Amino acid sequence: RPFGIEALLMGTYQLNQRWGIRSGVGVTVTQQDFAFQPLALGKRGDAPAADAIPQEFASRNITPDPGDPEPVTTTNRIAYLSIPLRVRYQFTMNRFEIGIEGGLSANRLIRAQGKLLNPVNQQVQELSAANGPLRQWQTRIVARPSVSYQVCPDVQVNLAPKAGISVSSRYRNAFPVIDQPARLGVQTGLSYTF
Repeated sequence: RPFGIEALLMGTYQLNQRWGIRSGVGVTVTQQDFAFQPLALGKRGDAPAADAIPQEFASRNITPDPGDPEPVTTTNRIAYLSIPLRVRYQFTMNRFEIGIEGGLSANRLIRAQGKLLNPVNQQVQELSAANGPLRQWQTRIVARPSVSYQVCPDVQVNLAPKAGISVSSRYRNAFPVIDQPARLGVQTGLSYTF
């Protein structure tokens, strides 16, 4: 299962008492363990043909032949610089503030380490931020409700579940897989009012 962590520094411009625009900068890091078995193409009747590869990875139970390459295990680590832009609606009840926000996040690939298996040619490809199969930019739609508690006049403690999905595949067009990862998580933090 993938694991991810995100650190954000956000600011809000209040349009009025209830509506605001939020933006900032952050870093998102994901990690996932993989194990895969490349096949010796041309020697196997069950090896996929280039024009028969599905647009998404399919789970297949194939027993390796003695002529197949060695199995590959890897831990993929990917890091993005995130620039979110969100609209926020909020209202207060005593010392609590309830809000909901949604918008976009532009994410720039800053680090990639690990390996991927190209399902067409069965070649193992190294992940790289410079010239690997990952796109340099990825856009994500984000939505989150939130609850904040006012600790003192200028400081609030926040808790918010968060959901997001990528608008496009995170792989370049030359890599024959469509992958639009969705994320669910929980954010917590402190807010300071100037």
